Amino acid sequence: MQFENKYSRNMQVEHKYFRNMQDEPASMVHTIHSSLDLAKVPHPKRVLSSLNLLQVVLQRLGSLMGYDVLTHLVRVLLTSCLEAFTYFFNQFESYPWSIGEIDAVFRVMVFPYLEKLPIEGIHSPTALLKLFSAWSKQPRCFVLLVKHVEGQPTMCALPHIMKLLGCPKTRPSVTGTILEMVERLLTLEDYEGDARIPTEPVLAVDTAAVARLNCECCILMVSVYVLYVMCEIICCAEHMCVVRERLNYGSCLLLPHVGSLLAYLHSRLTASKRRSRLSRQELSVLSRVSELASDPITSDSLLRLLLPLLGRGRQEPPETVVMDLLTSVGNLISQVPQPHNYLRSLAPLFGTVSHTAPRKLLSSVLESIGKRCDGDKALVLGVHLVVELNAWDARWVEQPDFIRRLDAFKQVHVSLDAGEIGPDIGAIIIHNCFYILRKVGVIPIFYKGGLVDRTLSSHISASELSAMADVVQFVFVMFFHQETDLSLRDSAGYCIWRVAPALCNKYKDVGPDREFLVSETVLNLVRVGIRDKNESMQHEAVALLGEMCRECDMHPVLRDLAKLANKADPEVDFFENLLHLQSHRKTRALLKFCLVARELTKPPNTRTLTQFILPLASSYLCCEKFATKNSIVDAAIESTLGDPNLQRLGNITRTYTNLYPSTSLLRCCASTPSNHISLVPSLFAIELHIAASFIIIK
Repeated sequence: MQFENKYSRNMQVEHKYFRNMQDEPASMVHTIHSSLDLAKVPHPKRVLSSLNLLQVVLQRLGSLMGYDVLTHLVRVLLTSCLEAFTYFFNQFESYPWSIGEIDAVFRVMVFPYLEKLPIEGIHSPTALLKLFSAWSKQPRCFVLLVKHVEGQPTMCALPHIMKLLGCPKTRPSVTGTILEMVERLLTLEDYEGDARIPTEPVLAVDTAAVARLNCECCILMVSVYVLYVMCEIICCAEHMCVVRERLNYGSCLLLPHVGSLLAYLHSRLTASKRRSRLSRQELSVLSRVSELASDPITSDSLLRLLLPLLGRGRQEPPETVVMDLLTSVGNLISQVPQPHNYLRSLAPLFGTVSHTAPRKLLSSVLESIGKRCDGDKALVLGVHLVVELNAWDARWVEQPDFIRRLDAFKQVHVSLDAGEIGPDIGAIIIHNCFYILRKVGVIPIFYKGGLVDRTLSSHISASELSAMADVVQFVFVMFFHQETDLSLRDSAGYCIWRVAPALCNKYKDVGPDREFLVSETVLNLVRVGIRDKNESMQHEAVALLGEMCRECDMHPVLRDLAKLANKADPEVDFFENLLHLQSHRKTRALLKFCLVARELTKPPNTRTLTQFILPLASSYLCCEKFATKNSIVDAAIESTLGDPNLQRLGNITRTYTNLYPSTSLLRCCASTPSNHISLVPSLFAIELHIAASFIIIK
């Protein structure tokens, strides 16, 4: 106590220019404004010196001060810069503010500069914005963001902050600061100590909207994610439905500004030339703000921009990014009037999303759509089938429920025969089957020395078996991205062969459905599959393409390739020979294409050649496995570079040939008899050292 008294006297001596301060800050501010005499104002440098001393005292000795000394410093800070005042709020979180002190702060520090914030704050975070950011760090200070001038509800901090965020010229450093504030408002729990800082007047909370959000029984994806990541709890219930008890005060304050936040995020997605990615912070804000969304138009436009982001790119985004995007998608879909319209956009996600938690979340999004469309029995049944195809074992964390999945495949065939599967659900099933085919095939084997991965098709020799004498256990383990039951893979392959041709034939007279099923779904998946590095995946893609060519003829690519298929005699079928284990059967398939191509009077479709024939044939040219198979190499060369139809494509063929390493082609040349080939140095008008590597059959 003696130290505080002594310190208080010293502070009063040092700050002699502020001796005329009154005990009541509000009346003091009013007196200064009404009786200001510039002749009696101290020299600015002396005032600055006192303020610099005050800043040093706060940094070094602030924790030793009592509330009486801090009260004196507050009155001094009312005439100081905003940076020092921001530091005071950050340093002394539990200071007992009075109504008069807060009113004085706003009359001097906030209200005079508030209207200029959207104009002056676009280049970098201003001192006033930093003060607002300091308030957003403390839940007891949230109320200060909605304190307004008497009789002017719009004259408060939060609306002007949103205006600054929506300004197209605002720099990223400023938007980043604002998004940090928004994220804290959405996530920080209400203050559990004393009551919020007393102040008035403040904007009233929309109690009707809060009550609707508090009582509405909807799927809150963020809550599921927090339970899963933070507490490592897996919801094993059939329906993952979590109802949050109440909104925190910060979320209630942001309810009137949800439209502004979504509009900003929408502009971020559309303004970018690549429309590629939102930042991690923007994704986090979007996943939480979307819970509060209620505008169907904005939700619809955001969904049309967000859904393509999930399937874009060669590599899957990190799990946290996928979780945030799916959380936002699930929340926004709950606001649109016709959620079933987004099933076609969701379908590719069942073939690309591989993490366990996001796949569970994706299934729950599909379930929510089915609940809202309970009048469509076929859709409800289809949703149930897809959920069962992605069922997880309730007894084991992150392990699939193989029994339920296999039963679901059986039910798919029953529903297909009954005509109960539509194009949207059918596309989801096809994508899901391709996901299973791509992920199944790696068996983790535990050895004494560690974990070794072997493919299912690998051969274990006798020497390897004898070297495994120290094996202590040999078990199959289900990992995060792997499903290792062969029966599941076989069921997925058979399901594709049945579902894809049946649905394409069923909707061949419906233009949009036909284009969606054949071109956008089946052929696109086949195109990706035949380029896959996994040989088993290539075989599945070729097998499906052959089945489509034999059963369907409603697409130009299928009509072109149908000339190579033979449903009656598999011995001469192009696709069956490509899949055969014997090399001469593969050679027979490639030579058949050459024979059919020479007899064509009309060139085939460009997509047929560039997306299917050329990748299939070229896979034998640049593969070490076939480097010594002269007959296959000769046939592949004739199928690619010797085809006159491919030579007419010019630049398209050049694009593909530039992808072939010259060393691989030289090995092909070396393994091919010289009396069958000739060099073409000017082929496709490309560089001489690359062109010299290309060969064709005479």
